[in-house]
Amino acid sequence: IRNLAFLYDELNRNEEAETLYRRALLLNERLFTRQNPRVSDILFLLGRLTMSQKRFKEAEKYLAEAVHLDEIIYGMEHPHVATDLLYLGDLYLTQDKGRDAVVTFERALHIQKHHKGETDVSIGALEFRLGNSNEKIDHPKEAHDHYENALRIYLELYGDDHPDTLSARVALSSVKSAAVSIGRKGTGRKGKK
Repeated sequence: IRNLAFLYDELNRNEEAETLYRRALLLNERLFTRQNPRVSDILFLLGRLTMSQKRFKEAEKYLAEAVHLDEIIYGMEHPHVATDLLYLGDLYLTQDKGRDAVVTFERALHIQKHHKGETDVSIGALEFRLGNSNEKIDHPKEAHDHYENALRIYLELYGDDHPDTLSARVALSSVKSAAVSIGRKGTGRKGKK
């Protein structure tokens, strides 16, 4: 049932997908316990689906529950937890909950660095999201540092002309321009009267 639901989800047949995900969730909870990888997987997929439909409260509930279950099932530092956190952070970012996004992405970044090292595409993506989140909460220095890290990773992995590299370069430039602009306003002198 879960696989058919996933197929419908991929085909944007959202109503059918959600119905089947919910049925699969109930079935898996009856067959196993709530603390089961299949249950957390379905909760994650329901969270992703409801997020795509802008049903943010439901999505947050599903994704937070998936994080919680994966922490119990796999441990606090498992890559599944990082994936759940990535989507939860994206949800927060979509809702302009920048502080929540920063905390969530930082935790996901810590987990991913532990498993994948410093230079992986997933690290670059999280650094970029942290730049974006920090920019939204008016932390330009932190935004700059994360965008710079993302750019370094993308340059190493993809080179100069890849869309991710270009996006990181534009974001970094934007933060630098904003910082210069703020700096000019802060050092202005009042004229004589």
